[in-house]
Amino acid sequence: MCYKCGSPIATQRVQQIIDSITMFAPRTRIQVLSPIVMGRKGLYRKELYEARKKGIIRARIDGEMVDITKDVALSRYKRHNIDIVIDRLIIKPGIEKHISRAITHAMGFSDVVIINVIDEGKDLFFSTKLACPNCGVNYPEISPRFFSFNSPFGACPKCNGLGFHHAHEDDRHTRNMGNCPACDGFRLRKEALAVRISGLNIGELSSMPISDVSAFLEHLTLTRTEQTIAAKVLKETKERLYFLNNVGLGYLTLNRPAVTLSSGEAQRIR
Repeated sequence: MCYKCGSPIATQRVQQIIDSITMFAPRTRIQVLSPIVMGRKGLYRKELYEARKKGIIRARIDGEMVDITKDVALSRYKRHNIDIVIDRLIIKPGIEKHISRAITHAMGFSDVVIINVIDEGKDLFFSTKLACPNCGVNYPEISPRFFSFNSPFGACPKCNGLGFHHAHEDDRHTRNMGNCPACDGFRLRKEALAVRISGLNIGELSSMPISDVSAFLEHLTLTRTEQTIAAKVLKETKERLYFLNNVGLGYLTLNRPAVTLSSGEAQRIR
C-alpha cells in the first residue's frame, strides 16, 4: 500500500492490463490515458508541446478535456494533473490488438496507464513499475535487504534503524527517548513498512507474539504463483516458530531484543 495515499501498489505486465480491460462488458466506452503531470505546479508548455509532436491532440487537464492543439494557459502557481489521451475505444470482440497498441503507446509517456471508463466516470490505474498510480510515489526494488534495519537500504533514515529518537536536543545526553515518529519504532524506512501481507507489515508482524505469528502463517492465503515463490521461506519460518512454541516461548515477540531475555529464555532458544 502506498505510504502517502494508501492506494494498492502492484506491477502489471502489458498482457495483464489487456486482460483486465477486455473483461469489461461489450460496448463499454473507454479512454486510454497516460499521466505526464501529477499534482505539480507549473506551466508545462514544453510537455504539452512534446505531446503534440507525438500526435496527441487531447488531454485531461485538472479533470477537464482540453484540445491541446490550441494554446493552453495554465496557472504557474497552481497544482495540475495532466493526463494525455492516447486513444478512445469501444470494447468488442477482436479489440485486443488495438488495446495493446494503445497501452504500449501510453507507456512511452509514463509508467502509469489510466483507463477511464467513460459511461461510469471512473478511472482504473495500472503500473508497470513499483510506483503509486494515484500519486506517483516511486518505490525501490523489493529485496531482502529492504526489510533489514541493519542495511542502509532498509533502515529508517530518521533514526538510522534504531527505532527511537531524542524528543529534544537537550535529551541527547539523557535516556529521555521515544519511538521514532517516522517508523513508529519499527526501525525500517516507510517504503518497507508500506509492503503488507494480508493487511500487516513486517513491523506489525514482528510485534506479535510468536504463537500469533504461527497462527497467522497457517491461515495465510496465497495464489498458486505466490505459494511457489514463498514455499521454501514459509517452510523454514514455520519450523523455527514451531520450535520456539514447543519450548514454551510462544509469548515472546519476534522484535524482542536479545539483551532483554532472561537467562532461562536465552537457554531455551539455544
